[in-house]
Amino acid sequence: MRLLTRILTRNPLGKLAILAFALCAAVHPAVAAAVAHETPAVDPLHLRIAVSEFQPFAIKGADGSWHGRAVDLFVATARDAGAEVELVEVPMQAVMRMVDKESLDGTAVPIADVDGTLGIVSLTPDWGFAELHIATNSEERLLSELRLFTASLFGARQWRVYATLAAMMVLFGLLIWRIERGRNANFQGKHGLGLGLWWSIATLSTVGYGDAVPRTALGRVAAGSWMLISMVLVALFTATVTSALTAAQSEVHVQGASDLARARVGIVENAPAEVYFADHFLPHVSYPTIGEAIHDLGKGTLDAVVSDRDVLLTAIAAESRDHALEHPVRVIPQAIGRRPLAFGLRRSLPADFIRRFDEALVARVRAQSQPSTPASAPGQTP
Repeated sequence: MRLLTRILTRNPLGKLAILAFALCAAVHPAVAAAVAHETPAVDPLHLRIAVSEFQPFAIKGADGSWHGRAVDLFVATARDAGAEVELVEVPMQAVMRMVDKESLDGTAVPIADVDGTLGIVSLTPDWGFAELHIATNSEERLLSELRLFTASLFGARQWRVYATLAAMMVLFGLLIWRIERGRNANFQGKHGLGLGLWWSIATLSTVGYGDAVPRTALGRVAAGSWMLISMVLVALFTATVTSALTAAQSEVHVQGASDLARARVGIVENAPAEVYFADHFLPHVSYPTIGEAIHDLGKGTLDAVVSDRDVLLTAIAAESRDHALEHPVRVIPQAIGRRPLAFGLRRSLPADFIRRFDEALVARVRAQSQPSTPASAPGQTP
């Protein structure tokens, strides 16, 4: 070592080598620090994720925060995959449209794998299953038919018919009394007006007792006009009663999946039940929220609502508490189908992130499905 030092110090080139080595040792830490300072840290991916009230999967708190089975799982999985989540409340029917326009990056509530969905979002691995059940009116059949018959017989349209019938009857009773009272002894005196109304009722009902008849030409013209009008009014009244009876007899009482094709059924748009109805080609009415569907079921506008059992029970309890359902609603115990639950991520997101998210989701689902090992007692080997 001493020999090497002596050679380097006596040789001019050696002195230059020692100087260059010293400069490198002094500059290298500063250069490294500058480079480290100028290199920006990689920010986590920021996701705008759609969420909608869909209890118990997505629940909005009084302070505006969101939680629930699906929301908590999505946020935790996104964090594992290196992303931050901003939850944006969006109606279910608008989710796919906003994701397609890249206003949103995905959805934190279960979505349906229907036509067009896979072209917009990449479905994650299944993280659970929805047991589809039917919610229907719990009234007895006889009471339900009686209620519907009464509602049909005394609806707004029917009351207009009844009012027209009564008004025309009084009008022609007064008219025949006014025409006949001067020349017809039957319509004279203090009982003449009452007899005119009696004649009008008898003519309307086509009974025609003959105890009081018009004798003047003008009175007979009025009587003939009232007879023709009476036939039309009686026909309208008969049609009203017939339609009420037909409506009561045609009401569908949903007892299972076989009754859905004939019933008025409501589902939540883009929810798992939509796949079931698409697969079985069943008619339905789509709603933005499960609460609105249950509300219409309670009013009698719908015959049934199909969704996940827990979703139905939660919505029925909430509607009963907040709006007092007009008619009782129950959930049929037998499930009609089982649909997988999955999230949706916008297809244009980085493929590496989607892969990390799927892996993190699978890991979390597996961890949740494994039973926890009970703690060992002190002094015992697990």
